[in-house]
Amino acid sequence: MITASLLAVAALCSQIPRLEIDASTESFLGPGTPQRLTYDAFRDQFGRDDAAVIAVRTRDVFSFDFLERLRALHRDLEEGLPHLDDVTSLTNVRHTRGEADRLVVGEFLESWPTTNGDLEVLRERALSHPLYRDSLVSSDATTAIVTARPALHSNLAGPEEVLGGFDDPAGFDGSAGNGTNSLSGDQMSEFVGALHEIVDRHHAADFDIYVAGQAVLNERVVRGMIGDIGLFTGLLVVAIGAALGWLFRSLSAVAIALVTAVLAAACGFGVMVVTGRPLTAPSQVIPTFLLAVGVGNSVHLLAIFFQARHRGRSVEDALAFALGHSGLAIVLSGLTTAGSLSSFLGASLAPVSDFGLVAPLSVLVALALSLVLLPALMVVVPMHGLAAAISPLRRFPVACGALGYRHVGPVLVAWLILFAVSGIAASRVHFSNDPLDWFDPDEPQRVATELLNDKFGGANSIEVLVDSGRENGLHEPELLRRIEALEAHAEGLPIGDSEFGSAKLSIAQVVKEIHQGLDGGRPESWAIPAERRLVAQELLLFEMSGSDDLEEVVDSSFQVGRVSLSAPMIDAVLYVPVLERLQRDFAEILGDTRFQITGHFALAATTTTALVQSLARTYTLAFALIAPFMIVLLGSFRTGMLSMLPAVGSILVTLGAMELLGLPLDAFTLLVGSIALGLAVDDTIHFMHNYARFRQRGQDVESAIRSTLESTGQALLFTSIVLAVGFLVYTQAQLNMLRNFGLLTAIAITLAFLANVTLAPALVTAVARLRGEAGAR
Repeated sequence: MITASLLAVAALCSQIPRLEIDASTESFLGPGTPQRLTYDAFRDQFGRDDAAVIAVRTRDVFSFDFLERLRALHRDLEEGLPHLDDVTSLTNVRHTRGEADRLVVGEFLESWPTTNGDLEVLRERALSHPLYRDSLVSSDATTAIVTARPALHSNLAGPEEVLGGFDDPAGFDGSAGNGTNSLSGDQMSEFVGALHEIVDRHHAADFDIYVAGQAVLNERVVRGMIGDIGLFTGLLVVAIGAALGWLFRSLSAVAIALVTAVLAAACGFGVMVVTGRPLTAPSQVIPTFLLAVGVGNSVHLLAIFFQARHRGRSVEDALAFALGHSGLAIVLSGLTTAGSLSSFLGASLAPVSDFGLVAPLSVLVALALSLVLLPALMVVVPMHGLAAAISPLRRFPVACGALGYRHVGPVLVAWLILFAVSGIAASRVHFSNDPLDWFDPDEPQRVATELLNDKFGGANSIEVLVDSGRENGLHEPELLRRIEALEAHAEGLPIGDSEFGSAKLSIAQVVKEIHQGLDGGRPESWAIPAERRLVAQELLLFEMSGSDDLEEVVDSSFQVGRVSLSAPMIDAVLYVPVLERLQRDFAEILGDTRFQITGHFALAATTTTALVQSLARTYTLAFALIAPFMIVLLGSFRTGMLSMLPAVGSILVTLGAMELLGLPLDAFTLLVGSIALGLAVDDTIHFMHNYARFRQRGQDVESAIRSTLESTGQALLFTSIVLAVGFLVYTQAQLNMLRNFGLLTAIAITLAFLANVTLAPALVTAVARLRGEAGAR
């Protein structure tokens, strides 16, 4: 059995090198969802919108020293960044001007300044130009922006991959968008890692650099995930080993429990690969969760095993007794935990739905190891000595149970009051989907993002795809003026404590830029030409100039145009009503013209809506999956439903604690409910299963409760200690959302234990009294 188990584990673990990591915003939506299809089609047509945004602060941007440093930074980024599409800054931004009868498209700093007069000309030109002011340079000329955009496709890919689908342009409905050729997670990490190395070399006095953007935040999450997994695995093994050592005082018992649990956790990574699921921010808790579950199963067997050995039974008899006492309960608790976690399968968020597939399968693997590998190890590994800590700890669950069956009314009333107060507090828990809250206030990426929110309208973007409905439809001056009105409407629109910035890219801006350049650069010429023929001619001149910048704002047929609007990166809960408003307002502005809103702003808003919808669905489904197990186990509908009260109540109290602690409900704390429900029901199953066994042997209610808590109660206490310690390890995480997750899960486990040793005895005693059973008074 040991050999067979290790071979099975080795087969799963051999897949781990193929594990992929994905922390991107779009990964929260499944590939087949409408928003994801639209987003993938947008990226296939216009490229990535998750650029790295570098803000450089100084006393005066328009100084010789600063511009030289900016040029050096720009050059190093172009030469040193792998998987790069382009770098944009004041040193190379497009400058369009007319010369005689032709259009010249050059660079803003094509002629390098040599005098103070040159600097003043540059200052006036930059701060008066709509495409530069508050986009590439702040209005007070103290901050300049450098944008480094990663490539959509890997520059290491073969020509077939890069050019695949080139002749089949993506439709406006997203039907051709697939996003399958995007850079991998490792390649994005290479890009951002090289970016930080280059930026670090250029930090200097009066050249303060801040790095933000969606790509940078995603990579920081990935880096935190990788670091936390290694850290937590080590800390958890140490913490659990110390707890088990104190409880059992047997190194061999600690060793076999940890070996079983660590192998179960490793198998969790293998299950991800086999099921084709990447490691995401939510799923990174699976290995640590499996460690805790595996140890919990071990504790139940070892605690009863040691009790039997203490009474003089042989190793084989003690093991048979432990399996007879707790084996069925372990099986049922494993199935209920898997059932509870499978409730996430119906979640609208892809990582959460993936969690609902990978976590239950991994729990079943851990269950198999607990019933096959662990008993085999218990037979062959000598375990001497009995835990000195067991005897005094045994009294605690028994004392709690006595309180429950001797003071039924007060115990029930106290718990019901706690549930009612918690329910009121839980109703006020606020939803949140704010990536910045994942980081500490002094985290460099958070500081940089907040700077961009304040001075440039944000590092996020709203992408609007406008479909004219016909070839060259974007030559129509009327439609271009509607797009111009759309941009004006969005600029400065309030959202929370922030507001939208100006448009970053659009076909309307390019047309106005060309028209102004051909008219000598006069400010009043920043306008849409009045005639369709003139628009077409000016766009043709721009294309003939050698610039390919039109590819960023319009498709090759001039049917679909892009409008990119600056948006603050804040709590996406605030995005939802604003997105709804923009849908209405843009529809009114554009009239019958079709449009679609996409980009990270829209993805975040959609994710938030899915988060809210998933909450009630997953909790309700988890309850619906677990309740039948309890009813069948106890043989009574009423008793089975009542037995759910300790577990469900502990979740309710935990939600109330979230409000008191000021913690939001997000994609991670959403996991707490179903995870804790499954673990809490484990305690209930062990209590109810063994209570029923003692009752079937003829014991009265009080004796059955006492016997249950003298044996199983000890294992419940040990398991709760180990699980609480295990999840408290998350309070050392780099990311705040994982700290909250660990703290809340530990609270829920502790509450579930207290409910199962006080409320559960009171409930079964109350039921027995209603039935008039002996020993229930």
